[in-house]
Amino acid sequence: FRLTEAPSAESVRPLKVLKKSLKHILGRQAAGQDYPWLCEQLKSLRQDLRVQAIEDSFAVRVYEVHGRLALQHADLPEFNQCQSRLKELKNKGLPGKWEQFKAHALLYALARGTSGDLRVALLDAEQPGTALGPDNEVLHARRVVRAVLN
Repeated sequence: FRLTEAPSAESVRPLKVLKKSLKHILGRQAAGQDYPWLCEQLKSLRQDLRVQAIEDSFAVRVYEVHGRLALQHADLPEFNQCQSRLKELKNKGLPGKWEQFKAHALLYALARGTSGDLRVALLDAEQPGTALGPDNEVLHARRVVRAVLN
C-alpha cells in the first residue's frame, strides 16, 4: 500500500520486511504478474525506503529492479524516476550496476529526442572510470546513438 498522509511508525515497513517484500514481488514477476501490480508494489517499496531515508545497497537494488522493469514495459516516466534516484545513490558512493544504467540513460535520452538530455548522458558516459571494454553496455549504447544520429 502507499501512504496518503504523514507516515506513522505503524504504516512504514522496517527494512527486514521490505527485503521480504522485494522477494515476494520478484516471485510474482517470475510467475507472470501484470506490470501495473508490480509497479504499484515497487512504488510502495520505494516510498518506504524514502520515508525511512534508507540509502544502501538494498535501495540501489530496488531502484535497479524497478528501472529495468519499467523499461521492459516502455514506462519511460517511471524509468526516469528510478534513474534519477539511482544517480543520487551513485553520488553517495553506493555499489550498483552503474555502467548498465549509464547505457540506459543514453538510450532513454535518445528515445526522448531531447538534445540537451542526450548531451548530458553522453558526457556522463564519457566520464573517467567508465569501463569501455568490447562487450560494455555503455559502448554499445554510444554506438546506437551514433548510428541513429548519423
